[in-house]
Amino acid sequence: MKKGKKTSIIIVNYNSRPYLELCLQSLLANTFSPYEILIIDNHSQDDSALFLGKIKDPRIRVFVNHSNLGFSKACNQGLAKAAGDFFVTMNPDVVVPEGWLTRLIHHLEINPSTLIVGPKSLGFGGSQWAGPLSFSSRFPAADRKFARLYHRMSEPAKFLTGCLLLFDRRLLRRIGYFDENLLLGGDDFDLSLRVRRAGYKLRIAKDLLIRHV
Repeated sequence: MKKGKKTSIIIVNYNSRPYLELCLQSLLANTFSPYEILIIDNHSQDDSALFLGKIKDPRIRVFVNHSNLGFSKACNQGLAKAAGDFFVTMNPDVVVPEGWLTRLIHHLEINPSTLIVGPKSLGFGGSQWAGPLSFSSRFPAADRKFARLYHRMSEPAKFLTGCLLLFDRRLLRRIGYFDENLLLGGDDFDLSLRVRRAGYKLRIAKDLLIRHV
C-alpha cells in the first residue's frame, strides 16, 4: 500500500453492544496502516448509546440516528462522511486478526479489474467459508496458518458476503452506493451483481481469516 493512504472503516450498529466492543478491540489492536472508524448507530435500544458515548479515541467517530434507517442507508451515511482512500464496510459482530487490512489492500491493489475484496471466514458458508478446521479451532492460530499457506493468494468470486468488504473510491464512482431500497441481506448480493455486470471483478483473499458471529 502506498504511504499516506488512509482507510475509513464503517460499522453500522443496531443493538449489538457486546459484539461491537469486541469488534473495536480487535480493530484497534490489529490495524497497522492509517485508518479511521465511523460507527453509525441505527437508534439502538440496548446500551449501545451509553457505550458509544464513553468513547474518547480520536480514531473513532460516532454518529447516532434518531430512527432505524436500515443498513444500506446508514452505510451510505458513513461512506458520505468518510475521508479515506480505501473503505471497509463491516458488521459489528466481526473480529479481525493481526495485519488484516494490509492483506486485503494488497489484493485490491494488484488486481486492477477488481473492485471489491472480501476475506475467508469462520462464521458463514459459501465460497468464503474457511472449511473444516483440521488445524486449530483457535482463531488467531487458524488465521496465521491461512496467512502462511495462502500468502498473497486470492481467488475470483461471483458474490461476496457483506459482513466485511474492502473497496476504494472507484466503486463509488463507477458502480455507486448501496441500494437503500433493499432489505438487509439483499444489499451485498445486489452490489456484487452490479460490479460484475459493469465488467469488473470480485476477489476473496485466501490468506485472511476473520471471525463472524
